[in-house]
Amino acid sequence: MQQDLWQIWQASHVQSLEARHKWLTKERDFQVGDIVYLKDKSLNTRSWPLAKITAIFPGDDGHVRAVDVLCRGNTYHRPSHKLVFLFDKDQLSAPPVCSGLEDVSEQEKNQ
Repeated sequence: MQQDLWQIWQASHVQSLEARHKWLTKERDFQVGDIVYLKDKSLNTRSWPLAKITAIFPGDDGHVRAVDVLCRGNTYHRPSHKLVFLFDKDQLSAPPVCSGLEDVSEQEKNQ
């Protein structure tokens, strides 16, 4: 049942999160600690891996243009347009229960 609910939520809600209105509205920049999906054109959106932002790299205009993310125990450098924002660090008061974040929490404990 939980898996069915998760799949329904991902299929319906994630599409609305992905929409960005470039240059038309002021958007929140990514911050260290944010939880994101890593976009991958070769995968269905329900299969995109979860990751946690560990570093941000602003452009000349001061907006975040690239980030380092921790995903499944590995760190990757990704452009911000290939991420989908899910939660900020303040929204995660309880330990994460989402698939893939267990590795992120465990990695932080070991640092």
